[in-house]
Amino acid sequence: MRCDWSSAMGRQGRATGMREIHSVLRCRQLLRSHRRFYGLAASKQMKNAAEGRPKKIKFFVGSQRSNVEALKREKHLENSPGWIEAFCSQKENDLFVRVDTDFIRDQFNLHGLSNEVLDYHGSLRDILETYRGYFDEEAQKLYGLIHRRYILSTKGLEAMARKFKHEEFEKCPRSCCEDQTCLPVGLSDDPGVSTVRFFCPRCEDVFDPIAVQHRSVDGAYFGPTFAHLLLLTHPMEIKPCVKHPSSSGYVPRIFGFKIHKPSASSDDMEVA
Repeated sequence: MRCDWSSAMGRQGRATGMREIHSVLRCRQLLRSHRRFYGLAASKQMKNAAEGRPKKIKFFVGSQRSNVEALKREKHLENSPGWIEAFCSQKENDLFVRVDTDFIRDQFNLHGLSNEVLDYHGSLRDILETYRGYFDEEAQKLYGLIHRRYILSTKGLEAMARKFKHEEFEKCPRSCCEDQTCLPVGLSDDPGVSTVRFFCPRCEDVFDPIAVQHRSVDGAYFGPTFAHLLLLTHPMEIKPCVKHPSSSGYVPRIFGFKIHKPSASSDDMEVA
């Protein structure tokens, strides 16, 4: 049997050429349909605009639609409050003050906190960004630990002193203290040890929170030093009160050291 290779190759080449011609014609047909479709839409839009009608025909390519949605999300985030502002505006967080972002961005102020929080970098990023509709538990913990350090600084003490003067903290439950405003304190610097307590400057005792929203606040977010350092650096007129034996055995401390008030006789002593 004899095979004519030249004729076979000719038939194959003609078949390939016909397929290419059909594909080109198909592309031209699709292009004409595309132009007619969008040309009709454009003409309708121009006619509606000339007659003062609202636009009814809108065409979006998939990528354009996603871009519009992304722009809407960005605009919503721009109008959203910051994480710190949203956190402090919550009813259960009314004991906190707004920590300056400059204080947070200074890595010296955050030394050692990376060991206290699981997702340290992610939580820090959340705190410095806009509020996204939820509060991550680790971010709240990190902010509380930063808050404890901030209220020991000059600006932090001033912010807490304003809240104290405006009587934004709870009152002492003892009648002899005559509704003296208390200061939030923690029994430990370690988170998870105890909830926040309130120290009364008149009877010098601590009490459990009366408000329900304060009973779950960690005392480590205020620490045992803040209240006494505030009273030491911001002298205030506090009426004397009949001292009661401390029911909790609480001992005021500043940075771990007991506070010893100078006796009245020591002021009259003269150095020879």
